[in-house]
Amino acid sequence: MRRVFLLMLCLIVIVCAVNPRAYANSWGLKGELLDAVSSVKTWNDYSNNSTQIDNMAIMSSRYHNAVFYLDNNNKLNVFTKAVYQPASKKSNNVDLKSENSNIRIYYDENEWYNFCYKEEEWILNAAKFGDFELEGEAYYYKTKDNKDNAIWNAKIALSNFNIKLFPHSVEEVIHSNFMREALESGSYILNSDKNDYNFFIDKSKKHKTEVYSAPFGKSAWRAAKGKAAVSLNGGLWFFGPYIKNDTGSFACIRYDVSERTQRIGYIESNKLGDFLSKWQYNNDEFINVYLITTKESYLTDDPDVSQYKQFIIPEGTQFTCLAIYNYEYAYVSAEVKGDKFVDGGEIVWGFVPLKDLQFDDFNNHEEALFDFMANFKGIWVMDAGGTMAEDALWLNADGTYRAGFINKNSTFIINGEGNWYISPYKSHENLYWNNPVYKITFLKNNGIANIKGFSYIENGISFTNVEGGGGYIPFDGTINNIEYFNENETQYDTNG
Repeated sequence: MRRVFLLMLCLIVIVCAVNPRAYANSWGLKGELLDAVSSVKTWNDYSNNSTQIDNMAIMSSRYHNAVFYLDNNNKLNVFTKAVYQPASKKSNNVDLKSENSNIRIYYDENEWYNFCYKEEEWILNAAKFGDFELEGEAYYYKTKDNKDNAIWNAKIALSNFNIKLFPHSVEEVIHSNFMREALESGSYILNSDKNDYNFFIDKSKKHKTEVYSAPFGKSAWRAAKGKAAVSLNGGLWFFGPYIKNDTGSFACIRYDVSERTQRIGYIESNKLGDFLSKWQYNNDEFINVYLITTKESYLTDDPDVSQYKQFIIPEGTQFTCLAIYNYEYAYVSAEVKGDKFVDGGEIVWGFVPLKDLQFDDFNNHEEALFDFMANFKGIWVMDAGGTMAEDALWLNADGTYRAGFINKNSTFIINGEGNWYISPYKSHENLYWNNPVYKITFLKNNGIANIKGFSYIENGISFTNVEGGGGYIPFDGTINNIEYFNENETQYDTNG
């Protein structure tokens, strides 16, 4: 009997070895998703941890959980950040549910995340975490908890959904709106549109090259206990920044350390041959804003997959923010010695959760120039340039305002109101193309923020961002009525 059992066991092992699909089918997968997962050996250590809904399932291994999704182009997408990882007590209590053609990542009745399929991607349209609730469409999510409510100005797709850094309160939503708007000029630097995957790989190169966390060569910190390196005949992405300084010329790359880990860092640009001949140095694109941690946090060089904590950051640590990445991370610069943040150590660039940061001079509202602001009280209408704010702004000297448009009946239609202030702009921050003397901040009562560079001339004012601007002139008519916006109202061009 024992001999028969051993023989059967050997046959099973042989079948699984020569037929990965049979091994994969033990996960309970089916159809095209099974075909995609079983076509490579990468996922042999994974098992199905949820109900399979169409071509989507949650898969788990000892160290890694992810949503596996086969899209309409037969591409297998693996979304690590969309579910809790094994270190979390919640990681095994997850399932996929389907409701009215929506997909729901479900932990329990007090925590779930709902996605609808729209424009060829899965978009968040509802969520619940305790007393915090979200519903609506991208860029206009309505959120509420037992203290407040606000609009979250974000677009969350399944591909960039980060369950670990998802807001859990309206207060966090308002903070997210403010920080992303204030640092918006830094959102174009680490832009996925600049990624070129495998474009420059020279398969004849068999050696590795050093990877630094910052473009300063041996003055920069290196991960992997000082030994971080990348093979030049493997897959890697050029990530945008191309830097030249006193220590050399460096290109920012992202590469796979394993199927569970990536790294973003810098290599000497000459290692890429003539690939960068079409690129210009972009040192001057980085912003330069001082931020400080509001609680204990972490720094990672892998914001897209593992979010591995390379450093634990104490509350009150100051950083220079260079850019922002997606909705969750600030790209920062600091100096370290060992595992401590110090002055005069190795230079490290990395990613810190934006929710754990605020401006070093957070009480900037106390710098509001109220006497100066009184010069601009009244109604202003858009006159030229791009859209920097609503078509009509009604500014009061006490720091309150109304925003909207003026219809053909000279009725001011309000679609937002709140507080505004003008404050000094620090030119070293590199946020606005024209380097203005001032910046203007609008904080709507619904939680939306709008922050722009501010300039004025004799009969007009202008708002600017990193690449353009828009001008306003005083409204020279008479307002006959004031109403609040409804969706059936036809907007009238106040410019003409």
